[in-house]
Order: sequence, then C-alpha cells, then structure tokens
Amino acid sequence: MIATPTTERSSSHELTQAAKKRLKNAYHANIRALTCECDDLGVLYLRGRLSSYYQKQLAQEAVSDLPGVAEIVNQAEVVGGAVATPALA
Repeated sequence: MIATPTTERSSSHELTQAAKKRLKNAYHANIRALTCECDDLGVLYLRGRLSSYYQKQLAQEAVSDLPGVAEIVNQAEVVGGAVATPALA
C-alpha cells in the first residue's frame, strides 16, 4: 500500500474514472484490463490478474499521483509469472 498526501478530495466516482482512464492508456493489455474502485476516503483498490510483478508495479505507478487518492491498495494477482530459482552450481 502507498499512502499519498492529499489536500483536496475528489468524489469517489471521479477518482475511479480518472484511475480507469490512466489504466486504459497503459502499454500492457493486462494492465488495461484491471478494475479499480475508490471509496469515500480516497482509498483506490486495483484488482485483476497480471502476468508479472513488474506489471503490478506499473499499474500502481500509473495511478499513484492522482490528486485526491489517499492510499492505493494493489490487490492485483500475479499469475503465470516467472519464478525465481536458485542458480545451479
């Protein structure tokens, strides 16, 4: 979770729409398919499935500086991503 300071709150609907617009402009199709929802306190929830932690981070960064977002809860699930394995000696 990332908390960001806010001086002016937008409505939860406006914040949700702004976040969706940012996600729809993402390079990765998986990020464009995420859903998001903002509550009345400015907490933005990202949900869906992504193929890497990198995409998860990109999605979070895409909405991180939206005015009025107090916190981001990135609930996107990473599926089918590469799993780190120890090097063979």
